Amino acid sequence: MRDVASLIIGWFLKNKRSLPWRKEKNAYHILLSEIIMQQTRIEQGIPYFFKIIEAFPTIETLAAADEELLLRYWQGLGYYSRAKNLHVAAKNIVENYNGLIPNSFSELKKMKGIGAYTAAAIASIAFDEPVPVIDGNVMRVVARLFAIEDPVNETIGKNKIQTCLNTIFDTEQPGIFNEAIMEFGALQCVPSNPDCEKCPLTKHCAAHKMSKVNFLPLKRPLKKVKIRYLNYLFLLIEEHSTLMKQRRTNDIWKNLYEFPLIETEQFLPETILRSFDFWKSFSFLRSEKDITFQQIIHYQHKLTHRLLKITFTLASMTSFCEQLPTDDFVIMTLSEAENKPKPILLAKFLDKVTNDKNL
Repeated sequence: MRDVASLIIGWFLKNKRSLPWRKEKNAYHILLSEIIMQQTRIEQGIPYFFKIIEAFPTIETLAAADEELLLRYWQGLGYYSRAKNLHVAAKNIVENYNGLIPNSFSELKKMKGIGAYTAAAIASIAFDEPVPVIDGNVMRVVARLFAIEDPVNETIGKNKIQTCLNTIFDTEQPGIFNEAIMEFGALQCVPSNPDCEKCPLTKHCAAHKMSKVNFLPLKRPLKKVKIRYLNYLFLLIEEHSTLMKQRRTNDIWKNLYEFPLIETEQFLPETILRSFDFWKSFSFLRSEKDITFQQIIHYQHKLTHRLLKITFTLASMTSFCEQLPTDDFVIMTLSEAENKPKPILLAKFLDKVTNDKNL
């Protein structure tokens, strides 16, 4: 199976995509690309890569940046903990490594938010350390190549993937091999109906010989998706301001800005959402005279293990006291709210509100 590596690398040199971080071995660019592309499609991530590199061209500028500004540039990518961990790692690199990204797998794993896969990718691609990477694409290629029928998201399956991968890993060209096998899984050995007739590994592939290509890899079903009901109150104050605050709880969207929120166990009818009794727990609402309900907009958003059913109740106030009683909310203009880092659904909603004259 040793010639498998040369076949994969040969395929890669002919078919690889032209990606911005492949043009030179810039460790900062490689680190940033690996963090961005975690749980993100290449096509979606590339514009963010360019945008963040332009704003923070070096690890030093990233470390010195305000986290809120980084979150604003990250807005729309989701999994915001990646951005916060990246910021912590950048500060660590500047403070403890003289601004030089660690060149070993073991040191990289010490960085906040950098796990085994990301550390292996950076160490091998940027510094040629002979350590194999294992992501979803690699798992699929190896599981088919060796006809591994144990679930790849369980320990026994993961161990078999690692053992088999080691038998084909090119220790002399670790960086290019890792890039090649990941690209091979992304473009050639795709999840459904791969074109095996054009595959250079067909004669080596046990799954192909056993007619099991479309059955592998196997995965144990993930846990059931939880539905969460988030009810936001968008309060338009004197036609140009609103209320927002940063989410501080250790939950989704931590440190991002959001409108007044009440989470419920079930979907609520509009009669309740238009009721003062539902919202009166917020201290800035003293009586029904304070608020005029106007419109309700529904959104739905899928996360890895959660389905968010979101409602925005639009309401207005003709006047508002400058001193907020409690609740940690801040009065800000709509333009200020647009510039705060927030979940992409809230950003889309706010854009709709500020640009749709019918609302």
